[in-house]
Amino acid sequence: MSEPRIAALHFTPRPGSPWAQVRLGMTWAEVRSLGLLRTELSHRVRQGRIVFDPPLTRKGQVIAADKGGAGVELVPPRCQVRPCLCCRRPFESEGPGNRMCVECRARNVSPYAI
Repeated sequence: MSEPRIAALHFTPRPGSPWAQVRLGMTWAEVRSLGLLRTELSHRVRQGRIVFDPPLTRKGQVIAADKGGAGVELVPPRCQVRPCLCCRRPFESEGPGNRMCVECRARNVSPYAI
Protein backbone atom coordinates (compact mmCIF):
# COMPACT_ATOMS: atom_id res chain seq x y z
CA MET A 1 0.00 0.00 0.00
CA SER A 2 1.29 3.44 -0.86
CA GLU A 3 2.14 5.98 1.79
CA PRO A 4 -0.38 8.84 2.17
CA ARG A 5 0.70 12.04 0.41
CA ILE A 6 -0.67 15.58 0.57
CA ALA A 7 -3.42 15.93 -2.05
CA ALA A 8 -4.70 19.42 -1.20
CA LEU A 9 -3.75 22.45 0.88
CA HIS A 10 -6.60 24.67 2.03
CA PHE A 11 -4.60 27.47 3.63
CA THR A 12 -2.28 30.29 2.57
CA PRO A 13 0.86 30.49 4.72
CA ARG A 14 2.61 33.75 5.50
CA PRO A 15 5.92 34.26 3.71
CA GLY A 16 8.80 33.04 5.85
CA SER A 17 6.55 30.73 7.86
CA PRO A 18 7.64 27.09 8.18
CA TRP A 19 4.23 26.18 6.70
CA ALA A 20 5.29 27.90 3.44
CA GLN A 21 7.61 24.93 2.78
CA VAL A 22 4.73 22.41 2.75
CA ARG A 23 4.01 21.26 -0.81
CA LEU A 24 1.61 18.92 -2.57
CA GLY A 25 2.85 15.33 -2.78
CA MET A 26 4.80 15.40 0.50
CA THR A 27 4.42 12.51 2.94
CA TRP A 28 3.79 12.85 6.70
CA ALA A 29 7.46 12.10 7.39
CA GLU A 30 8.65 14.73 4.90
CA VAL A 31 6.41 17.37 6.47
CA ARG A 32 7.63 16.41 9.96
CA SER A 33 11.24 16.73 8.78
CA LEU A 34 10.58 20.46 8.19
CA GLY A 35 10.53 20.91 11.98
CA LEU A 36 6.77 21.37 12.33
CA LEU A 37 5.18 20.16 15.55
CA ARG A 38 3.19 16.95 15.25
CA THR A 39 0.27 18.44 17.21
CA GLU A 40 0.02 21.45 14.89
CA LEU A 41 0.17 19.21 11.83
CA SER A 42 -2.50 16.88 13.23
CA HIS A 43 -4.71 19.86 14.06
CA ARG A 44 -4.52 21.17 10.49
CA VAL A 45 -5.34 17.71 9.14
CA ARG A 46 -8.40 17.40 11.43
CA GLN A 47 -9.56 20.87 10.38
CA GLY A 48 -9.27 19.89 6.72
CA ARG A 49 -6.60 22.45 5.90
CA ILE A 50 -4.23 19.66 4.81
CA VAL A 51 -5.78 16.71 2.94
CA PHE A 52 -3.90 13.44 2.47
CA ASP A 53 -4.61 10.83 -0.19
CA PRO A 54 -5.34 8.12 0.86
CA PRO A 55 -6.83 9.68 4.01
CA LEU A 56 -4.90 9.33 7.26
CA THR A 57 -6.30 6.82 9.73
CA ARG A 58 -5.79 6.26 13.42
CA LYS A 59 -6.92 2.98 14.95
CA GLY A 60 -8.90 2.22 11.80
CA GLN A 61 -10.86 5.51 11.78
CA VAL A 62 -10.38 8.21 9.17
CA ILE A 63 -9.00 11.43 10.68
CA ALA A 64 -10.25 13.68 7.87
CA ALA A 65 -11.34 12.94 4.31
CA ASP A 66 -11.92 15.22 1.33
CA LYS A 67 -15.28 14.83 -0.43
CA GLY A 68 -14.11 15.71 -3.93
CA GLY A 69 -13.34 19.30 -3.02
CA ALA A 70 -16.85 19.90 -1.67
CA GLY A 71 -15.68 20.24 1.89
CA VAL A 72 -14.14 18.18 4.62
CA GLU A 73 -15.82 15.41 6.57
CA LEU A 74 -14.48 15.33 10.11
CA VAL A 75 -14.79 12.25 12.23
CA PRO A 76 -17.49 12.86 14.86
CA PRO A 77 -16.49 12.26 18.47
CA ARG A 78 -17.47 8.91 19.88
CA CYS A 79 -20.46 9.27 22.17
CA GLN A 80 -20.56 7.34 25.41
CA VAL A 81 -23.39 7.00 27.90
CA ARG A 82 -22.34 8.52 31.22
CA PRO A 83 -24.26 9.57 34.34
CA CYS A 84 -24.74 13.33 34.83
CA LEU A 85 -22.76 14.70 37.78
CA CYS A 86 -25.77 16.71 38.99
CA CYS A 87 -28.90 14.62 38.42
CA ARG A 88 -27.25 11.20 37.87
CA ARG A 89 -29.44 10.48 34.83
CA PRO A 90 -27.58 8.74 31.98
CA PHE A 91 -26.95 10.86 28.87
CA GLU A 92 -24.84 10.63 25.71
CA SER A 93 -21.56 12.35 26.55
CA GLU A 94 -19.46 13.78 23.70
CA GLY A 95 -16.20 13.09 25.50
CA PRO A 96 -14.44 12.88 28.86
CA GLY A 97 -14.88 16.63 29.44
CA ASN A 98 -18.66 16.48 29.01
CA ARG A 99 -20.05 15.21 32.33
CA MET A 100 -23.30 17.18 32.69
CA CYS A 101 -26.50 16.71 30.69
CA VAL A 102 -27.95 19.58 28.66
CA GLU A 103 -30.71 20.30 31.19
CA CYS A 104 -28.28 20.63 34.11
CA ARG A 105 -25.91 22.82 32.08
CA ALA A 106 -28.78 25.20 31.34
CA ARG A 107 -29.82 25.56 35.01
CA ASN A 108 -28.54 28.56 36.92
CA VAL A 109 -27.54 27.34 40.35
CA SER A 110 -25.54 30.39 41.39
CA PRO A 111 -26.26 31.64 44.92
CA TYR A 112 -26.14 35.17 43.46
CA ALA A 113 -28.85 34.55 40.86
CA ILE A 114 -31.90 36.74 41.25
